[in-house]
Amino acid sequence: MDILDDDMLQYQRFSTKDEMLNSLRAYLEEPDDDTIRIKNKIKTLFSNSPKLLWALNNADLESQLFNEDGTLNEDGEWDAYFGDTSNIRPFLFLPETQDIVSNYLCYQVTVDENMRYNSSMKYMVITFTILVHEKNSFDEEVGMARHDLIASIIRELMAWSGITTASAVPIYEGESVTDNNYITKVLRYQAKLPNNLVVTDNVGTRFVNKTKR
Repeated sequence: MDILDDDMLQYQRFSTKDEMLNSLRAYLEEPDDDTIRIKNKIKTLFSNSPKLLWALNNADLESQLFNEDGTLNEDGEWDAYFGDTSNIRPFLFLPETQDIVSNYLCYQVTVDENMRYNSSMKYMVITFTILVHEKNSFDEEVGMARHDLIASIIRELMAWSGITTASAVPIYEGESVTDNNYITKVLRYQAKLPNNLVVTDNVGTRFVNKTKR
């Protein structure tokens, strides 16, 4: 079959811009890509952890976490910590030197390699990069270095998350200092996943063994 047959071309056409945008949003809502699917789970995991959000120490957003009397703000906009201009980002971000002190947490999901002797399985690596400004490097209220505090919270969350179909195991932890006044800490986790088994169609998202297609 010609890959550019009429059916395929018709599938790529849309009557309106809104129709096209709804089709694009389906990648987020019903992802058939493991990277998007796991990143969505990480966002859900992190956005429900007031400990992690607080440890990032964004004074402008603290009112979204806690009320004036110190109680948890259940109705706060915790999603404000996420995005391309905020503290938590689903990609590697290297901040420039700046006067405003900010701390960041980035996460990436990559396929490392297929498992030897088992083509239906693959290794997936989840990388967390913590960037803490040197002027905000120590949490006085807790009594420990901020990058170590954030790393401890991530380890706790990952230990109980069930974020992949198999347990993600830690494979690397290291820290360094950048040239622009940031202390960094990197955590990596590895998980075994079915190789390209997640498929989305009009039925929904499901697992299908690639070797049996």
